[in-house]
Amino acid sequence: AKGCSEAVAGVEAATQRWSAVCACEEPAEHGGCTHDSNAKPCEVTAPEKLARIPGAFPAGASEPAVTRVISSEVAHPGAGTCTVDDAFSEEFLRALEGLYKSLPVAPMDKASPTTRRYYCDVPGWVTSELDRAIAVAGMSDAQRSVALMRFLAYEEPGGSLPTHVDLPRTVADGEKTTVTFLLYLSDCEEGGETTFLSTLPGDAALAATGSVATGDREVVAVTKPRRGRLLLMPHLCPHLAAPVVAVPKVLLRGEVLPSA
Repeated sequence: AKGCSEAVAGVEAATQRWSAVCACEEPAEHGGCTHDSNAKPCEVTAPEKLARIPGAFPAGASEPAVTRVISSEVAHPGAGTCTVDDAFSEEFLRALEGLYKSLPVAPMDKASPTTRRYYCDVPGWVTSELDRAIAVAGMSDAQRSVALMRFLAYEEPGGSLPTHVDLPRTVADGEKTTVTFLLYLSDCEEGGETTFLSTLPGDAALAATGSVATGDREVVAVTKPRRGRLLLMPHLCPHLAAPVVAVPKVLLRGEVLPSA
């Protein structure tokens, strides 16, 4: 494989062309799509040459470590939530950072603690690495990542998200995603945790809007952002993003399908 610097250059050179022709129809409640609304969904031309980033499992490194954040045995919509550490090479993470910096910031149509940059991984160099790590996680309803994804960045201290659940994405064949992935690209020594919470009566009725019932909740588990850490959680798991102290907090977010 060619070097990662060449791979990043290839991604950057192709980014404007992909953005111009991919109408991914990002849901409005998730910030909206910045792509050309006149194009057909996913009508994207991949670059002619794109080096494959070196494998997800670095040579000579320890095996990826899976931590079950919420037990699969509990009666909770977040059952099975887990993290996967040490699954991605530093070269791959640097290539993602190069991609992140090359993408345009999406316009904000509402107040948000994050900036967003959208990407459609038609070449498959990101999804292939994600899928290898997802397989290690062993979640039965998480098998294949979706090519449409976005980089989120908390650039100001205090940025946070209130308690919510995530919405599924429907792909071209009608299948719906079941799991959210977050791939952290930065360490947060203080603040910025993803906090998982107990459920309340009324949550189910509001899930289709991404909202949850109001009321006090117990903390079920907490995940600290760590560079290269992959978090996988069912869409219906109530969670929040704790206020960021160390900035920027940068992550790649997307969805996972239940079938391969």
